[in-house]
Amino acid sequence: MLAITVNTLNEKGQKYKLSQDKGVFSIIFGIIANGKKEKVEIVPVESEIIVKLLDTEKRLDEAGFGTFIGSVLELKALQEKESKLIEALKA
Repeated sequence: MLAITVNTLNEKGQKYKLSQDKGVFSIIFGIIANGKKEKVEIVPVESEIIVKLLDTEKRLDEAGFGTFIGSVLELKALQEKESKLIEALKA
């Protein structure tokens, strides 16, 4: 699942950092949620991918993880669009 996780992130263009604690690999990146920066931690295990975000934990299969990353990227695109609209209103 580690290879699937890394490949999915790379294919979607999501930047991340790899971390290791007590022999457990995790992948970390940030998003803006509810107006503040939040950490997303992804832990690929034997048969699933654990996603920790906003004090919650989800267990996803390969397809579910792809959907999750797609939602993250959609959120980032909406935030960029919002930022551009705000700047346009200021001018």
